[in-house]
Amino acid sequence: MNENIERGVREKSSLRTAFRIILPDGTIKYIEATNYPAFSASEELLDIVVTGIDVTERKRAEEAYREAQLELAHANRSRQMGQLTASIAHEVNQPDYGSNYVALAARRWLSAEPPNLHEVMTRSLLLSGGEIAQARSSGGSAHSSRRRPHERTP
Repeated sequence: MNENIERGVREKSSLRTAFRIILPDGTIKYIEATNYPAFSASEELLDIVVTGIDVTERKRAEEAYREAQLELAHANRSRQMGQLTASIAHEVNQPDYGSNYVALAARRWLSAEPPNLHEVMTRSLLLSGGEIAQARSSGGSAHSSRRRPHERTP
């Protein structure tokens, strides 16, 4: 710290420094000090006026603020992860619900007298239509055991 004071005197300017002190009871205090060199008309150093401010409470408040920000960021990440998990669970379970309802309806149509085969075929094609379209766009087949009409064995 003496080097800083000497520099302030050399440059004839005030100098701010921040430091901490430990009191005899172990309490830590944070201090901000400003050194003002006072010169005579002939530019001789007369005195150095020092003002100090205890900024311990401000430092503690800043640290509490930083910790609160970290906790809030963590809570936000956890909330977003929960929302993402719920969204994924919904998307994973949703097709099962549709399949179950179509299967129950097909059972009802097949158990009717006479069985309503037209309704079963129409609904099952609507259900599997997305799978067929997806398989065609990816170059695969909805039913891998069947050959495509344009494929022939030699």
